[in-house]
Amino acid sequence: MTTVTTARPLSQRTPTPPIHGFWPVTFKNVIIAMTNPWNLVFTIGLPVMIYLIFGTIEMAEQPLEHGNVAAAVLVSMAQYATVMAISMLTAEIAIESSKGWTRTMALTPLGVRAYMFAKVLISVIVGIIVLILIFTIGHATGSQMDFPTWVTTFGLIVILSVVPALLGLVVAAMVGGEQAYGVLGGSVALLGFLSGMFVPLDQLNEFFQTFAKFTPLWGMNQIALGPLTGWTEFDHLAIVNVLAWVAIMAAGAAALSKRFTNR
Repeated sequence: MTTVTTARPLSQRTPTPPIHGFWPVTFKNVIIAMTNPWNLVFTIGLPVMIYLIFGTIEMAEQPLEHGNVAAAVLVSMAQYATVMAISMLTAEIAIESSKGWTRTMALTPLGVRAYMFAKVLISVIVGIIVLILIFTIGHATGSQMDFPTWVTTFGLIVILSVVPALLGLVVAAMVGGEQAYGVLGGSVALLGFLSGMFVPLDQLNEFFQTFAKFTPLWGMNQIALGPLTGWTEFDHLAIVNVLAWVAIMAAGAAALSKRFTNR
């Protein structure tokens, strides 16, 4: 015997709340990002390896104002790892939008706005997890900073992550498609070198020292290192650099956003 059920009238149906599915999407994507071989090798493995090479040599024990040289290497490598992780994840947002995935999400109870907010939150969570992992490894292998400096540096790197977030959006919008990941990975590595994350700028010639001040990652690296050195050698142009690049990339992302909605 077949039982026939009738649908409830629309007036008796309860709309699905917009937040429905928000946390499952967030947690699932965080797990995917943290178990991705690319993230493990290039986002975490490479910076840790460079830190262990240069942050554990004898001169790394030399003291700074609020820590030691090993901690300076650690801060630069932690920031590079965060830049890589966050820029890759925000690039994913742009790529999904260009492929029409956000239009698909608009048909679900979650909606586009909640989905986009979830993706941004995912990039922040992954960046913080990567930062915690690298700071923990550094603390266990000789990096020394007083507690306020650990906290201040951590907070500055998180706040300054707006720069790589915008960088990921702009590169993905310009390149389009999954080839943006390769372009972004190579450009972040190059910009990291030019900004002094891998090699201190005072060990390079005058041209590169001057050119570095016009690159997107130089300012954020100088600001993150400020608490460690007591701001004694801080170049205030770093603040101008960050504000200028945030404005430029935000404008670029807004101008290129039309590509996300074009069919």
